Amino acid sequence: MFPDFNKKFREITGIQEQTISTVDHVYASMPIRLIDSHHILHKMGRVKIIIWDDIYPSLKKYRSELILDCGILAAKKEDYFLFDPNEIYGTSQVIKPKFNEQKKALEKCLNLVLNVPSYKKKLLKEKYLSRFENLIEIYLKVLSKYQYSSSVFYKNLVIEIYNFLGFEHLAEFYKNSAESLMSTNIINEYLPWLVEKTQNEPFGLKNLISKSMLFKKPYFRYVNSSDIISEFETLKQSRSIIELLRENKLLPSKEIMYWLFAISGIKHFGRDFGFFSKLSEYFSSILKIKNNFSDLQLTIDKNDGAFYIQFERDNSYQLNFFKGKWKARRCSIPRKNTDISTIPSIYLHIGNRFKEIYEEYKKTKRVFYTKMGEIL
Repeated sequence: MFPDFNKKFREITGIQEQTISTVDHVYASMPIRLIDSHHILHKMGRVKIIIWDDIYPSLKKYRSELILDCGILAAKKEDYFLFDPNEIYGTSQVIKPKFNEQKKALEKCLNLVLNVPSYKKKLLKEKYLSRFENLIEIYLKVLSKYQYSSSVFYKNLVIEIYNFLGFEHLAEFYKNSAESLMSTNIINEYLPWLVEKTQNEPFGLKNLISKSMLFKKPYFRYVNSSDIISEFETLKQSRSIIELLRENKLLPSKEIMYWLFAISGIKHFGRDFGFFSKLSEYFSSILKIKNNFSDLQLTIDKNDGAFYIQFERDNSYQLNFFKGKWKARRCSIPRKNTDISTIPSIYLHIGNRFKEIYEEYKKTKRVFYTKMGEIL
């Protein structure tokens, strides 16, 4: 629809792919759905995977976003964190966790919660801890090479995990396709150019923000502080935002990124929360501008990747030291099964069966459910 914008996007960013995926951000423990997401993207070909690293890790989702998830032990402890929850991924450095302490805590937990005869408990505990050591080895290998940037660490962790699981084709694909959002020129060069170029147009960001309900506040936030920008109506504000973007001092909201993709004619794979359809309707009904924005959004709702292996429920425990003894207590607020179905946690329970189960899933579309605490 706006061919000049598409051409300029390629020229400024160097991204030649027609499709951009936003299903990844910097995970400490990859959600199982990414295996399916990356298979779909691999099949599509010529896709640029953008790692959303302009966000803060969520403490509510610490299993996937902050720690090497050890499954049955809900180990929400800062000593185990790989990333600082107070820094955005794109500017933070990866932290080396105290894996040995985490392993000891995991062993204590297994001793307390495995309700089986002692000989069987010993075998199951050894299997679980051996698998955990395998994961630690992978994480330490990546940490030894990529111990600085959180984004670079994540990309190489994905590659190592896929090689370990037998998805070598995905490892190679991810190596060639994935890139940190904040290492591209999308935010600091292309976005300010686009905002400036369209500032007098009805479909420009300033006019859309002031005259529609498409964008949620805040519209921007600062890179190195918690300050936000929730006003964007005057020409003076527009000029200030453009300069701050060029100086790498601001980060846009997701809706602004979706607007950028849409009017630049870039296909989008990942959740958009209905933005492309709403933008299309606004252009058609209010601005009277024909568009194909809805066609650019390739996924609907959560069909950007399946949790093809899931835990039936959250049966994890927390360790408490009470009256001179360690106690394991069931977590008082169970997490959604999709939140706890991470690759490390599932591996600890079922071993390296991801590839065979995925092949079966592709044929039947049946999700493989397993019980947390049941070690296979």
